[in-house]
Amino acid sequence: MLYSLLLRDSLAFRVDVPDSVRAGQPVRVAVRLTNKTERVLTLALGGGGRTFDLTAARADGTIVWQILHGGTVSKGPGARPLEPAESLVFEESWDGPATGVTASPGRYLVTGTLFIEGEEPLVTRPAQIELFSSRPGSA
Repeated sequence: MLYSLLLRDSLAFRVDVPDSVRAGQPVRVAVRLTNKTERVLTLALGGGGRTFDLTAARADGTIVWQILHGGTVSKGPGARPLEPAESLVFEESWDGPATGVTASPGRYLVTGTLFIEGEEPLVTRPAQIELFSSRPGSA
């Protein structure tokens, strides 16, 4: 699939998280897709009702939070032109694992996935975040 290879070479896709956050506090997660070319790219986002997914996993690969949970995310903008050097950003807040229990202190890997109609999903490299505990008397 030449088109698929060209599309992937033409886009930068990453997930942004803070380096560390106190356990129990919301974590702002942003997925950023940037056109690296000098031409307009038109992306068919939201195929099948899914636009993007985010997961947070422990170092052993155990997923503790995921947006989709086997479901869908609201429909994307459909066919979306992306100007040269333009970025498309999706944001979400991670408040803890899917169980609703506060995530325990430790290191987690957050990965973003973007669904483009007719293509294999784009997947970011994992971004590491550390959830730290607050000690009594600390700010």
